Amino acid sequence: IRLLELLPGDDGDKLQCRLRLSHSLHEGGYEALSYVWGDSTNEMKAILVNDTILEITPNLEMALHCLRYKDKSRSLWIDAVCINQGDHTEKNHQVNLMSDIYSRADRVVVFLGSEDHCSEAFDYFDAISIAVDNGSPLPTSNSSELLLAFRRLLLKPWWSWVWVIQEFALASNNPILGCGRRWTTASTFITGFDALAKGSHFYDPLIERELQDVSAVSIKN
Repeated sequence: IRLLELLPGDDGDKLQCRLRLSHSLHEGGYEALSYVWGDSTNEMKAILVNDTILEITPNLEMALHCLRYKDKSRSLWIDAVCINQGDHTEKNHQVNLMSDIYSRADRVVVFLGSEDHCSEAFDYFDAISIAVDNGSPLPTSNSSELLLAFRRLLLKPWWSWVWVIQEFALASNNPILGCGRRWTTASTFITGFDALAKGSHFYDPLIERELQDVSAVSIKN
């Protein structure tokens, strides 16, 4: 398979990448990105891959900016870049490998989209993570702003596509989920939703349904 090496850079720098071959999935050493391509009718964005311009969707460009490290490269498997989209034979072959690609990745990274109006949810996830690490009681909240942030988080397009949920389910380790540059682990995500539901006087069918779905997927992680 091909792997994308996302080269380091500061905010605002152009995205620069290299493609390299990995001769065995058993080698690991990469993260597999789970995301929604986005609307390909929108203006495509250009990145440099092996000093050649490659056009990608705006959502993937945003994901790469948010995933890029400032001081080191990051090895990723991304379908839109690591598969030759113009070669139908290769595409079919790679599709058959995708379960192995995601299950053997060092980590599955779920990019949900922009951070817009979701920051309160990630502040809560941070508080949950600290409480778990310290063995402290889990924080709860009846904040309407927090509940609205959770609802906005669950309305992200990623949740509506069956195959990306399957990518999440294939993860052999605890995946991470993020909006913009805010990230949390799948286990913290589930713990946070569960604590909020138990400690708040509300019932939201959307949140309840998604919590059940993601919890079922996350049991093995």
